[in-house]
Amino acid sequence: MPATVHQPVLDRALRADVERWRARGVPEPIVAILVAERMIPTLVAEPGHRHLLIVPTPGLPTTGLRRLTEMVTGLPCRRLTRVAGGADLDEGRLASFVAAPAFAVAPLRATIDAMRWLRAVNARPIVIVDDVFDRLAAAADRLAGDDDERRWYAVRRLGPAVVTFLASWRTAAASLPVHWLRTRDLDCDPAGVVRRAFAHAGFTPDADTLAAALAEIDIIPREIAMPLSGEQRAAVRDLARAYAELDLSIAGL
Repeated sequence: MPATVHQPVLDRALRADVERWRARGVPEPIVAILVAERMIPTLVAEPGHRHLLIVPTPGLPTTGLRRLTEMVTGLPCRRLTRVAGGADLDEGRLASFVAAPAFAVAPLRATIDAMRWLRAVNARPIVIVDDVFDRLAAAADRLAGDDDERRWYAVRRLGPAVVTFLASWRTAAASLPVHWLRTRDLDCDPAGVVRRAFAHAGFTPDADTLAAALAEIDIIPREIAMPLSGEQRAAVRDLARAYAELDLSIAGL
């Protein structure tokens, strides 16, 4: 099902406010945020409010996730970040996201500001985690150059983003209903893992549709990569020490 852009309908009072804000020279990104703040409570309260937020670890392939979710739920995929593949929530996109049932797949960081908005839309995120060392090794294999240099580059550039992502969602889980999905669990019972994840967000996949989708789609392709060296793994663990109070063992740390 192709994703279509759904623009929320502004009531007369809000349209007048938008015109006034623009006449005063309020920047468009701020106008979008003001509109979202006004519309979201009403949109969320409407019957049939159904949205699915899937949050993969940075660097995870997401094509299979999108295809599977679209096939199983029948919902279109919408973007929630400022740029494609970005990690920063675009507040101005939230009103359009909740104006009609949809799903989003994005490696969002659970920043304080993002958490405020996600709570406002009653989000029940599904956070997909992979072994951090495997993820960095796979990322390194997609780069050009010397093997050791590629791995150090991945550790130094992607490593902080992955560790910060994990820490942000571990913190967020204290006040937001987060469902953790480990990629390795998909190897053992993909149908059960997907059913439980979608049930967390209020969806009950049709068994036959789910089976057909799983037969056709490799949700998260397994990437065989040269492992990180002991020194490189130690460098990643050093990054995680900044969050020593958090349990990041779900990602191998």
